[in-house]
Amino acid sequence: MKHISKNSQKGMNYLHSFEVAKAKNIDCLEKVYGRFSTSKACAFIDCEERRRNENATSAGYIIGANSSFFTYAFETPDGLRIETAYNSFIIY
Repeated sequence: MKHISKNSQKGMNYLHSFEVAKAKNIDCLEKVYGRFSTSKACAFIDCEERRRNENATSAGYIIGANSSFFTYAFETPDGLRIETAYNSFIIY
């Protein structure tokens, strides 16, 4: 897992995206995609399981999406956890 400072440009972008998704309550695939594949559904379930296993202090939100991938985020005691298709980050 990579660590990113909340003061870096990348960290600030992730934090902003999380706040927007939280304000809009983008907490499920149905709010992003009209129809979605089984692989996206499985990936979302995996993200939800990680959120529960990490003792999250917030709900999980989809903070970015395109036709192929989505980015999922939730708050933990260590910082904001970001899950992408290929990487995991902690914004601290």
